[in-house]
This record gives sequence, structure tokens and C-alpha cells, in this order.
Amino acid sequence: IQNITINLTGDRTGSLVTSSTGYYEFCVRSRLNYTVTPESLIWNFTPVNYSYNNIIADQADQDFTGSITSIISPTQLTADPISLTQVNLTWSDNSGNEDGFRIERRDGDAGFWVQIGNVGAGITAYSDTSGLNRAANYYYRVYAWNSLGSSGYSNEVRVRFKALDTEFKVYPNPVKPGDTVRFANLNGPGTIKILDTYGNLIKDIPFTGTETTWDLSGSVDPGSGVYIYHIKDNNGEKTGKIIILR
Repeated sequence: IQNITINLTGDRTGSLVTSSTGYYEFCVRSRLNYTVTPESLIWNFTPVNYSYNNIIADQADQDFTGSITSIISPTQLTADPISLTQVNLTWSDNSGNEDGFRIERRDGDAGFWVQIGNVGAGITAYSDTSGLNRAANYYYRVYAWNSLGSSGYSNEVRVRFKALDTEFKVYPNPVKPGDTVRFANLNGPGTIKILDTYGNLIKDIPFTGTETTWDLSGSVDPGSGVYIYHIKDNNGEKTGKIIILR
């Protein structure tokens, strides 16, 4: 096996890397004590090492037989939807020989698994912000990998946004003098257009997050009446009415 680190310990220390044919050679002084040990996170070796006491002659054909160390699957995957646009994933790393982890997501019960991201070795968290829709269910799983193969999958977890928490809200409505209208549970970026009943644009409100406001205090006074709001964001489009009382 090539590119395996071989460590020499004892009365002299050192290390080298095996050649393309798996060959290694140490030059040491005679009548001393040494131990030769291969080192790898991916391979297990038999024997574990060779020890020489009071060595007096060349030691040829000191071979090690390697077998691939399997990558243990990650476990305890959890998913926390911290907003309408972000799900935080965490899991437990059970293997010390991975090159990284790959994260997969399935959209809905009938969807297909798609890789949405990857992280490096030893990293056990990932944030999914890729086109989430509050009306959908999402499933996640994770696996470890290295240059020689992959682990099995972690447990699967499902994220389902709660309708109560994600239902769009506009309040207060009707609106009284001095009130600030609040739009909640948005899925930005997006825009809110306020129109009168003739279709004239009264206010254009851009937003980036999950909430925004329309301040009617001070000199801003569109007058009493019924107004139309039109919202366009990552959840689609929605239209409703706001009543202003003066």
C-alpha cells in the first residue's frame, strides 16, 4: 500500500512514507532496540508493529497486511427550523477517518434525495437555507465519506413548519390614527404594495426577512377607506384588505 506513514521508535526515531509499491526501509545502527509501526486512519494493519531487540542483522520482508477501516455512520441527526428560511442540522461524528460529511434533503414524501451541501472532517453542523417553502415537508439525512468510500446514512429527520407559526398576519386591522401596521410571518426577500381601490400605488414596502411595518403616524395619511395589500415573496403572492379609520 503506497503513501502509508511508517514510524520508527526506540533507540532511534523517525518516519517515512511507503513508495508506490508499498516498500519502506530504515537504516539503523546494530545492537540497539527498535519498533516499527505503520500509521493510518483508513487502514488497520496486521501485525500492529514489529519490535527488534539488540538487532544485529538486516531484517527483510517485514511486511504488514492492511485492511480498510470502515467509516462509522453519523448518528443523532436533529433538525431545528429556526425560521421560515433556515433549518439548522446537527449530528454526532462516530468516526475519526472521514474526509467530510455530505448532507441530503428530500422535498416531500414523494421527492428524491438530493445532496444540498457538505462540510469538512469533524464538523457536525450545517444550516440549510436553500429555497425552503413553509408549505412543504422536508426530510434530511447525512453520511460520512473519505477517499476509499462512504459510511451508511444517519437517521432520517423530518421538518414540518407549523401552520399556526407560519400563517401570514397583518395587524392591527382596522387601523386607527397613529397606528403602525405590522406584517408578520413573511418569507423574504419580497415586496408589499399598498393600493387604493382604483389600483393606484400608495406605498411600496420592500423587505428581506420575516417581518416589516407600514408606519401611518405623523404626516403620512392616505385617508380613511379600504386599501389593498399585495404581497410577493418566496411563498408566492397574497392579496388582502386593510381598513383605515380616521
